[in-house]
Amino acid sequence: ALVEFAGVVGATTDDKLGYLRRTKGGSNWKQAGAYSARAITKVDDEVRGVSADCATNNKRVMFGLTNNAADKDHDFNSIDFAIYCDQQHTRAIVYERGQKKAVIGSFASGETFQVALNDEGAVEYYKDGELAYTSANAPAFPMYVDVALHTNGVVLENVRWVKSVVSSPE
Repeated sequence: ALVEFAGVVGATTDDKLGYLRRTKGGSNWKQAGAYSARAITKVDDEVRGVSADCATNNKRVMFGLTNNAADKDHDFNSIDFAIYCDQQHTRAIVYERGQKKAVIGSFASGETFQVALNDEGAVEYYKDGELAYTSANAPAFPMYVDVALHTNGVVLENVRWVKSVVSSPE
């Protein structure tokens, strides 16, 4: 199911679910973003995480899961478990509470990334269905989808709830 966004600031959903585009001019992490209306409430919730496509070129966006939906500054430092789509350098980087944890590779426009809970409750990061990184930090519930839009015009699309984590067979 596509994510319904709330608390949209400096951006638009264009009346579409699972879609965000920054409309505020300039480039700044703290001025544009949104969070999900729904939250993940426990490890074995109906939904386990979020996936999204990094779509536009030469832009920057972070998305992931956070315990604090009340944090409306839309700064990436407040996202507990984030994937940074650095489209300017075509690389994806794991960030947790503003700290760089791992570069999970280069990517082409439209590749899908996921941040999701595994059966044991650990947060995992996926690139096109392949496990790329597992967090050492434990999640706190509830967890909302949180998005920080850095660059004017940046688009994050196909933002979906992940119901189960499916990785490629070994």
